[in-house]
Amino acid sequence: MKSIQLICTLLVLALICSCSSNDDGNNENDSLNNYTTECENGNGPNTITGPKAAYWDNAKGVPLPLTQPPLLANMEGYYIHNSYPAIGFPLPQGYSGFDIYDQASGTFGVDVKRNDNKAVWTYIPTTSFTGNFTITDAITLIVNKMFSDVGFNGNSYEVECSETQPVNLGGGVTRIYSARLIRFGDFTGQVYAINTTLEGLVGITYVSAAASVGPTNEYNSLVANIFIPLNYQLLVNDNGLLDSDLDGVPDVDDAAPNNPNIQ
Repeated sequence: MKSIQLICTLLVLALICSCSSNDDGNNENDSLNNYTTECENGNGPNTITGPKAAYWDNAKGVPLPLTQPPLLANMEGYYIHNSYPAIGFPLPQGYSGFDIYDQASGTFGVDVKRNDNKAVWTYIPTTSFTGNFTITDAITLIVNKMFSDVGFNGNSYEVECSETQPVNLGGGVTRIYSARLIRFGDFTGQVYAINTTLEGLVGITYVSAAASVGPTNEYNSLVANIFIPLNYQLLVNDNGLLDSDLDGVPDVDDAAPNNPNIQ
């Protein structure tokens, strides 16, 4: 659904608009390492720094402080979703891709897991739920998935950043965006979920979600070298936003990216 994936379009456009090819890699690293932002953590304002701070803001559509496209430095193999081939991209060295798919709920997505299962990037552009499925339900679901992916079974965690933004898009479309940056055990992870409801479709909530998690002592490096490049290459090619079926609607906004008769 176009409305479900609007945040992804904003993120990709933010990446594209902030990139050129003039500066070297050291300047890029400095820009990310020196980045600072403030967020709310439930107890008041909190200042975070480095790549994770830029990543947190970028998930809301804030441009990254980069002048070059954020590409993977070391690639190994290529992932293509078996049931949704529009999701396809090079894999980082030492990582594998795994389908997320459920036909009944219209769910598709991908987990990209490091071979030691201690770093995971999850992208779920769409799924759906019936009944009263709240944004709290959605964010809880993706947080619990993130915990499970790295084998965390504890109850102790610290929320570094928390944000929920309700937005009325007009035309009978209502969206709620919610995100968390969490430290737990030896890990740090960022998640977001977006609930979208359409006027006239009572009792159906469309959800998109994403998560990026890894060891806390590696997290900023993972964000800069793995998570940001994966976000970028998923929806962008040399000509801009991908449009697999050439119907004039980018894949990120296309309800059926491989069918030119459906947009």
